Amino acid sequence: MSIEKFLKEVKVQKKVWETSDTCTFVFESQDSVFSEYTPGQFITIFSEVNGESISRSYSFSSSPDVDTLPQVTIKRVDNGKMSNFLLDKIDEGDTLKVAPPAGHFFKLDRLQSKKCKSLFLVGAGSGITPLTSVIKHAIKDSSISVCLLDCNRTQQDIIFNRLFSEYQTSSEQFEAHHFLSREPDGKRLGVEEIKKHYIDHLKSKNLNSEDVDVYLCGPDDFMNMVTETLQSCGHPGENIFQESFTATNDANLENLNQTIEDENLPQVFVEYLPDDFESVENKDITAVIEGDTVTIENGGEDNLLEALLNAGEAPPFSCMAGSCSACLCQLNEGKVLQRDIGILSEAEVASGKFLSCQSVGVSSKVKFEYLD
Repeated sequence: MSIEKFLKEVKVQKKVWETSDTCTFVFESQDSVFSEYTPGQFITIFSEVNGESISRSYSFSSSPDVDTLPQVTIKRVDNGKMSNFLLDKIDEGDTLKVAPPAGHFFKLDRLQSKKCKSLFLVGAGSGITPLTSVIKHAIKDSSISVCLLDCNRTQQDIIFNRLFSEYQTSSEQFEAHHFLSREPDGKRLGVEEIKKHYIDHLKSKNLNSEDVDVYLCGPDDFMNMVTETLQSCGHPGENIFQESFTATNDANLENLNQTIEDENLPQVFVEYLPDDFESVENKDITAVIEGDTVTIENGGEDNLLEALLNAGEAPPFSCMAGSCSACLCQLNEGKVLQRDIGILSEAEVASGKFLSCQSVGVSSKVKFEYLD
């Protein structure tokens, strides 16, 4: 399958080194690519590296209502094929092929509707990137307070340190606390520090826990620890939002794949089919994409995303590796086998949600819709 026709070329206008191993790529503004991106989203970059086609997703560190030009910030990963290629080989004036902006990390509608009065943000390392996009947007609204807990190894590793210092100097609504695990006088962010800063933030701003939205970005274990700590303080779980580009794979697959009594109900299987299930090779696929219904007869053995792309349709997608939610779907009829649970939770799969880039239809008819 070729996805070339669905990718866009963007030109790197400027490279800005934030730290010794982290660089911001500023792109020329192109309405066809960036016109509708929102704070907290990401793009997926596709490239040939040493003869191998690879793709990686990177978050915007810019906000469309603050920054004139869109930008992503990339941290070098040890032995990382794409990050090392981009940082070392891509220069100003070069072009990159990208998939359209995607992601649903930041709940912009909650801020606009005043359901959220404050943001409590916790990031680790390069996890600060999408949080910075969110901060830039929120800081424009003088009624929104922002508390940031930022974890790094050393002072020199703090990405956007100058920006955060400027915000703290110029705005009473923003506060940043840095935790440095490898500095002689530094300390790690632990349960007690999270509780202290969360409670202090509520008291100082005269807030209830329902007034605060929490955004987390970092390693999964780190985000789980922060989530459990905040929930123990009474923060509602539905107001905690995470961004992760790694598969959690935390589902209890044995329970998830138990055969259901009503064979007519839609069901998403994960990794394997029950022994008594007979898969169908030729299936009809019906998908709702941005309100439009499309049907493909004899969908073949491709995953559902590839089947739609090969038929000339334009479903949303980005990483194509099960590591983002750009191609998240709701199953309405039929059976789907998802090869890897990716970033989805057990509850999401049980409710019929699946990632089309990782899933194939295994019944004669499969009907689903892409979720916004």
